[in-house]
Amino acid sequence: MPNNKPRPLPSLSAKDIQRFLRHVEKRGPTECWPWKKCTKLGYGYFQAQGNVHLAHRVAYFLHYGKDPAPFLVCHHCDFRKCCNWRHLFKGTHADNSSDMVRKGRVAHNHGEAHWNAILTSGQVRKIRELFATGRPSQKQLAKRFGVGRGAIACIVNRASWRHI
Repeated sequence: MPNNKPRPLPSLSAKDIQRFLRHVEKRGPTECWPWKKCTKLGYGYFQAQGNVHLAHRVAYFLHYGKDPAPFLVCHHCDFRKCCNWRHLFKGTHADNSSDMVRKGRVAHNHGEAHWNAILTSGQVRKIRELFATGRPSQKQLAKRFGVGRGAIACIVNRASWRHI
């Protein structure tokens, strides 16, 4: 999300609503309805009235007719681009975190289970092993493994991937 406090939704014109609905792939009533336009961090984004809004919040608003602010709009389905109102519920940050823990979506040690992980545990071990020989530099390791030098520094200094 762009920040921790949801932005109130503006009044949407009929043209805004038509434009929004063109970018939602409606499927069966129990299926996810993916957002087909702009995304960031897996969430759909919709621009209206000069501001950018999370698409699933707009979907909630259009169905229920009420702005969910100051609450979050959470997903029962855990699919960030889903705009099916049946999959959405209003909640607090604590509700969203509890839902995530209950469903086992928390990678306590992060690592390769983290949604944004690039490396595997095996690659991290190999990076540490190679770096310990004193031969490849952090820059060379970064190039070899397709990550930034900062990521390598965090790995070899155990600032990240500490559980490995």
